[in-house]
Amino acid sequence: MWGKAHNNLGEFYRRIGRDRESELHLKRGLEIPQVGAGFQTHGRRRVLNNLGLLYWGQGLYDEAEPRLELSLAIRDELVGPLESARGRGAEQLGVLHVSQGRYVEAKPLLEEALLIRDYMLGPDLPEVWKSLNNLAWHSFVQIDAAGR
Repeated sequence: MWGKAHNNLGEFYRRIGRDRESELHLKRGLEIPQVGAGFQTHGRRRVLNNLGLLYWGQGLYDEAEPRLELSLAIRDELVGPLESARGRGAEQLGVLHVSQGRYVEAKPLLEEALLIRDYMLGPDLPEVWKSLNNLAWHSFVQIDAAGR
């Protein structure tokens, strides 16, 4: 319960730009021993994801990446590969890679996100359009970086 409370406070502070408080609560949420397997997996994944997003927003890509990767791995164990939440995690990691100029690593993650979301949600939802837009953005940025 306390881990979840710290995660929620950390995410709230991240969204309003109070990064120091956010990091404090998110790290505390990871330190608290959790009771029951449900929060141990889902809760830990959420805290790792939110901490990764916090570091990403600060430009600390080397700190963000392992947390987003671990969050995605836990998500795979919990929900499997064909789940909308998996698409969101793959997309976050793919966009992070684009931000780092790691286009080869980003493309399969962004394609996976689009395929999962299209399959799970259908083609007419904003989440699917966002995934398509991110894949197009990847292509644009990659071409622009090549100087064409």
